[in-house]
Amino acid sequence: MEWNEGVVQRIRHAKTSKDLQSIYNDIKGSSFLRYDVDMKAYETDDFTALELDDQKKALLACLEMNHLYVNIREIDDKEYAVSDEDKQLNKKFYGK
Repeated sequence: MEWNEGVVQRIRHAKTSKDLQSIYNDIKGSSFLRYDVDMKAYETDDFTALELDDQKKALLACLEMNHLYVNIREIDDKEYAVSDEDKQLNKKFYGK
């Protein structure tokens, strides 16, 4: 099941800097972001002065790519709201 991947797609499809700012506001302080990135850099005039494609690249670079999809060991965690159908499919696929 997609987790961080949904954020990746939102960033890629953003049409304006304002769209990217909205996405940033949605994800800041979340586990979608890498722990080693200083997010204050995304709240500066230097960031907003970048071209849209460069803003997208910078925002994508701060995402935790190990969390693109929900880990099979966490599939029952209520936080991810994985449907019963998806749980069964994954458990069959992984032989669990």
